[in-house]
Amino acid sequence: MRFLGSRLVLVLACFACALASYTSERPVKLLSVGFFAERFPAPESDFRVHVSGGEDVDADTVDLEEANGFPGQYLMLYPGGCATYVLPAEKEEDTHELYLMVQPGKKEDDWGYFTYDNKGNISLKASVNDESPIESIECGVNENDSSPQASDYCMLNISSIVPEEIKIDLHVEICVPASETRDASLWELWVSPEDDSTRAKGTFTEDGRTRLRQTQDTPDFNTFLTMASIVGKTGVGKSTVASFLAGNMSMFATDSSSTGTTTVGTDISPIIPSYEYINVLNEKLREGEIPFNPAFFVPDEEKPLFFMDSEGMSFRGDEFDFITSGPAAIVAKAIIWITTGRLQPPDLLEDIEDYLKGLDRISMGDGSVKSTPKYGEFYIVLNKMQDTSDSDEKLLHDLMGSAVTDNERATVRKLKENFEGLAVIGLPYVQLEAGQEFGYSVLPTRFREGLMKMANNVLRLSNTPRVVEVGSYHYEMNSTEAETIISMLTDAANSGNIDLTDPCNVLGTVYKERINKGLRDAENELMEQTSSSCSQTRSGVKCSQCVCPYRNIFVEKTKEAMMSVIEEAVDLASLICADLSVASKIQKLAKVVENFVENNNCLGVAKSHETSNVCDMSEMNFDSEQQTCDYLFMCGSKTISNKDLHLIVNKDLFIDKSTTITITAPPKARSRVEGDGNDGHQGEAGKTLTLTVNGELLTGSEERIEAYFTGGDGGDGGNGSDNDGYGGDGKNGEDGKNGDDGADGANGAKGVDGNSGHAGADGKILEVPGSTHNCKNVYDSGSSYGDWKTCADDTNDCDTHGDCDKDDCHEFGFKCWATHCHTKTYDKMFRTEITTQSACDDSVNGRPGGVGSNGQDGEDGGNGGNGGNGLDGLDGGDGGDGGNGGKGGNGGNGGEAGYCLLENNQQIYCIEHRTGGNGGLGGVGGKGGKGGLGGNPGNPGIPGNPGKGGNGGLGGHAGHGGTGGLPGHGQTETATAKARIHIAEHGWCKGAVCKWGKDEADYEGCENKLDYEYIPQSTDVYCPGSHGAEGQKGETGRDGRDGRDGYPGQPGNPGHDGDIGTNGIRAERSDFVIWA
Repeated sequence: MRFLGSRLVLVLACFACALASYTSERPVKLLSVGFFAERFPAPESDFRVHVSGGEDVDADTVDLEEANGFPGQYLMLYPGGCATYVLPAEKEEDTHELYLMVQPGKKEDDWGYFTYDNKGNISLKASVNDESPIESIECGVNENDSSPQASDYCMLNISSIVPEEIKIDLHVEICVPASETRDASLWELWVSPEDDSTRAKGTFTEDGRTRLRQTQDTPDFNTFLTMASIVGKTGVGKSTVASFLAGNMSMFATDSSSTGTTTVGTDISPIIPSYEYINVLNEKLREGEIPFNPAFFVPDEEKPLFFMDSEGMSFRGDEFDFITSGPAAIVAKAIIWITTGRLQPPDLLEDIEDYLKGLDRISMGDGSVKSTPKYGEFYIVLNKMQDTSDSDEKLLHDLMGSAVTDNERATVRKLKENFEGLAVIGLPYVQLEAGQEFGYSVLPTRFREGLMKMANNVLRLSNTPRVVEVGSYHYEMNSTEAETIISMLTDAANSGNIDLTDPCNVLGTVYKERINKGLRDAENELMEQTSSSCSQTRSGVKCSQCVCPYRNIFVEKTKEAMMSVIEEAVDLASLICADLSVASKIQKLAKVVENFVENNNCLGVAKSHETSNVCDMSEMNFDSEQQTCDYLFMCGSKTISNKDLHLIVNKDLFIDKSTTITITAPPKARSRVEGDGNDGHQGEAGKTLTLTVNGELLTGSEERIEAYFTGGDGGDGGNGSDNDGYGGDGKNGEDGKNGDDGADGANGAKGVDGNSGHAGADGKILEVPGSTHNCKNVYDSGSSYGDWKTCADDTNDCDTHGDCDKDDCHEFGFKCWATHCHTKTYDKMFRTEITTQSACDDSVNGRPGGVGSNGQDGEDGGNGGNGGNGLDGLDGGDGGDGGNGGKGGNGGNGGEAGYCLLENNQQIYCIEHRTGGNGGLGGVGGKGGKGGLGGNPGNPGIPGNPGKGGNGGLGGHAGHGGTGGLPGHGQTETATAKARIHIAEHGWCKGAVCKWGKDEADYEGCENKLDYEYIPQSTDVYCPGSHGAEGQKGETGRDGRDGRDGYPGQPGNPGHDGDIGTNGIRAERSDFVIWA
């Protein structure tokens, strides 16, 4: 172990501020805890429509009711009075049940105290609208009933009138019967998926999620997390000790994070860097006049630490305690359990037993018996300790050795088996002198030692990760998995128990968090890249021209990735989970993905906000040769006028497939003066595109850029000078050669055959509907079997035969003279055979096949080739040359085309289309002297014969009709129904003697919910359907037309005049692919 003393702490101070930044941050709510129900006030609010015969009165509230957020008034409804409400109601995704409850208020008793006794009877009605069914109930409890629970007072099942997955307005009426003598005090109306108003529901808050995500933003904190959970009853100084331990005595003060006299839910500290924590606590423990030299354990690396302060236990009940302490116990490496006063082992072990009862509702691992403890280390802190004579080690020894009763021994055994380590730490009572303020400076030495021990234990534990076992899977409590783990544990706790032995219990939550994280990361990425180029309008998201295609590609790629995760998760759930609802729950995540697509797709083009960090090529004017962007989006065609261009992308680049860049040619080079015969000037070289990308290509980007570059044209050459010399006459030319015959045209191709029609749909299989029988039907139509059994008596109270309704187990009394006689109710089993048939209609028949498509027309025959032209007659011999005129100057060569230059990114390549500038025109040669007469030209050649046209192609064959659908059928089901029937014993008198007997005919009712059993035996085919008819055949295509014959060739042309001077050379033209 490495410990850091005072000298080395001062070295640390060189690297961190004396008071690290985390001490100025506030805790946030990690888990908020409330009831499952949506709660609405009974007194005046937007939800109350009308009230008659009642009034709102001030409520008498205690700390617990204030913490639970009850209104400051009751509605006191008098006999004959009514109140109506309109409440929003919606079923949750994972349940089909919904209940309406009335939360009672208090009433003042004869002693002047406010209690829940003497509740007035009420009637409760609910409907969706005037035409919908009405659910109603009459509610009343014993006048001595003092339960404060809504589900104990008045509860109505509204599942049948509230539709699935639709939010509706629920119309509610509460009345006190006119015959009632008591007023009804009404506090709230609850709409809940649970039928127990004590059930608590934890919510993993967005603030808590954000705090955990922040660990991913700092490289040093993107690692496993160390958490310490501080728990204890209300009033033991839990929040005070947690604040002292965190290095900021006001961190978990009640006015800093939670409302009221106690923490509500679970608060989590800021991220506490372990090295900075050492520095802060070192200085804090040195404050004041009491000399103290702390020594701290130094972890191998700086790690993020968290302290969690949970709501005081036993304040809002066991359900709230389990939500706030259960998940925290699983993720924490240290559980700091705080009590107060002297060490009284029996009382202390009893309190610890209450805490451990909550942990008994947690199952982890694969369910096998293991020697490895479930939880981290457990520290029992005795706050405000009066007697400081015993060391911490002796306090632990005395506590663990004091167990006498079975419960105490069981508690000690659980502590040893379930935790990785145990310790008792005493914090003495702090006696303030006159003028002293409570804080670090007045803490006794033993108190400082205790804080240092706890801090060192947490620092030591930061060297190893905390692993949560779910079946055979292992989840490390690190920065990337923490959000998923806490969400998984919260959802599990909301079910009443945290069962991690079967991964199917949490699989839905795991994948919900993965999908939410993937979509959240995608939205953050879009926000960074496109926020200045996109805006939300009433018609949807609109972006600049080049950002819009990127955004839609990104959204579609995200959708594909998320839907693939969902598909894999559904397959996994279907494979390993017996509960089919797990796969169904995961499948519903597709709706979350669809909402992401709908909210983020670009639906139109709008001009972006001007910004230097996001550039859209369609809006750039390229007024400077170098332009810098964080993100560059390229699309469409962009023409840049004769300019070298350097684009620098500091981050990432998107190239749409439509992207082309053209840099225009430089101006034509200067031509020479008329008549000097000099060559034209060289054309100017074309301009260059340079692209420097320091990041990566964005999702969906093309890897290539297509660019067009052109060099400048060369200047024209000067004309040559004239000459007057005369030449002799030339020789006659020879006759031209006859033209070749034209080729025959090609035959047309056969038309494509039509496709067969689609197969008809198969007939339906009609299943047998559910049974409509009940136990009374079984008694009426069945027969009995088995022995008689007593329905209920003083000894078994229905337990012998399972649960039953005691109200149906009647006893009947009569008198035989002075003798009182009693008969009882017995049970007898009955059974009958039931045959049920499905419906029989046209849907069992197969449907006709589809019509085959038509064959395509045959191709027309090709035209015959034209006859070849007769060759030109040969030129007559040249006359003798006159004197040569002066030579014209050559045109200037065209300029070389520009090119692509790609820097840094190896993914991108450039397709160059390089066109050199045109060469300048050569100067016209000077006029020569008059030449001799030329010879006569030869006769032209005879034209060739034309070719014959090709034959037209045959039409394609018609497609066959589709095959008819297979027949379906109905079903007949045979089943056995069993029922337990109550039979009343009948009695008679024989003188003064009581007689009784029982007969199966003495029917005394039955109970469908307990006694009726329906057992299917076999299913047979019934009402077979017919096979669907074959579809209609398509039509055959028409034959192609024959091609026409070619035309005769043309006669040859006469000879031509002599040549003029040549033009200048054109610069080279080429297409290249250039890689970065």
